[in-house]
Amino acid sequence: MQSKRISHEEIFDFDRLEKAFEDLHLEMTEENEITLFNLHNHLVWHSYIPGKNPVADAILSSVITELLEEYNLDASCVPAEFRDIASTVVERR
Repeated sequence: MQSKRISHEEIFDFDRLEKAFEDLHLEMTEENEITLFNLHNHLVWHSYIPGKNPVADAILSSVITELLEEYNLDASCVPAEFRDIASTVVERR
């Protein structure tokens, strides 16, 4: 059993979200910038709903991928509300 767990704070860290945005080579339009800020706010307030915004989903998926690879973890180490996304990420690896 893996002892490291990914915290909510690591997932909604704005610098990490912004890096994922840049790594995805998304254009910094006003709409995408608003999406990035809204994603951060929804993650902080635990009100994020997957599937509502494909850009936000891609950013979050990228963050989870980075964290899983950084700590060499599997989907069970991600907070419960993100396990579906994490499982998809693990399947792609």
